Amino acid sequence: MVLTPILVADKALVQRLLWASLIFSYKYRKPRMNSAATDPVTDPKAYIAGLVARSRAAQQAIEHYSQEQVDDLIRAMVWAVAQPGVAEEVAQFTVDETQLGNYEGKFLKIQRKTRATLADIINDKSVGVIEEYPTETSRS
Repeated sequence: MVLTPILVADKALVQRLLWASLIFSYKYRKPRMNSAATDPVTDPKAYIAGLVARSRAAQQAIEHYSQEQVDDLIRAMVWAVAQPGVAEEVAQFTVDETQLGNYEGKFLKIQRKTRATLADIINDKSVGVIEEYPTETSRS
């Protein structure tokens, strides 16, 4: 029997984490010692290419993580954004940068939705084959 693995991902969660990561990395970016820092305003293509390269390197670094390690990583990412002090800064930065919404709404969204999403997904399997469906050829 041939089985096809199905990978399930919460697209909205991934988008929120990426957005938070971009805001956080832009706000708190530090020039690297041995390389010229790329300015997102003067050279956006190079800046985005650098973010993509860093993302791919991070993916490779964690591709063999266990379920427990992935869960710990997700908890750390949520805490990095939702912890007191940072959540306020991210909320204000988001309002200032986008000119959309208001501080209180952004802050509450970060505090409540980020943690609620964590509670919803933390016990879900996300490593390895999530679910298997038999292919058409294996039904004969």
